[in-house]
Amino acid sequence: MATADTTQDRILESIRDRLRDRIDEYNEATCFVSDSPNPLLIPPGDEFCVVSLGAGIFPAEFFVGGGANQLMEDATVVVSPYVQYAIDESGRLEEAILDHNRGILTRAKLRILRALIRDDWEPEYHGSELLRDMIRPTQSSAPELLLTQGGLKFVSLSITFATPFDWEL
Repeated sequence: MATADTTQDRILESIRDRLRDRIDEYNEATCFVSDSPNPLLIPPGDEFCVVSLGAGIFPAEFFVGGGANQLMEDATVVVSPYVQYAIDESGRLEEAILDHNRGILTRAKLRILRALIRDDWEPEYHGSELLRDMIRPTQSSAPELLLTQGGLKFVSLSITFATPFDWEL
């Protein structure tokens, strides 16, 4: 499959759509693109996922000599799952992290990695691959707690994926 020059919105949409396709609990209401890994509004339900832009750089060696015809961004996309939790009897969050049915590691992180890395999947648009290299995880944050104004409690983390691509200008 050929790699196409593209725009960053196509990459975000492709990743979001892949997560919705591969994870049963993710749909239009529970898996969405936002400007930040930490959304201002929390959707209803006990689990959701945010896809957002990460940082990027424009390597000079691609631009010099090629200019606008070879504008490459070494970009990233951040995927942040949120799972509602209850503090266990000991006051720890062990279940929120380790529980096989509801834990952030076993339920959310593992499913996201499987969805985006398994089967050599690549973001695509109309049959053309969008990235210069395979999508790959580059880092993962420590779990964080989120308390909503309504008193709901979520545990989350963020997984950053490298998404290097050539801009279609």
